[in-house]
Amino acid sequence: MNIDPVLLAIIGEIIIVTFVMGMGIYVGTHLKKTSK
Repeated sequence: MNIDPVLLAIIGEIIIVTFVMGMGIYVGTHLKKTSK
């Protein structure tokens, strides 16, 4: 199965952005819980 490198780069970028956003939300909610 031949995968398009451009498509692979887009998928990789989506995964990275989703991971970074997820970590940001997790850290944000964790800091809010500890500050209360």
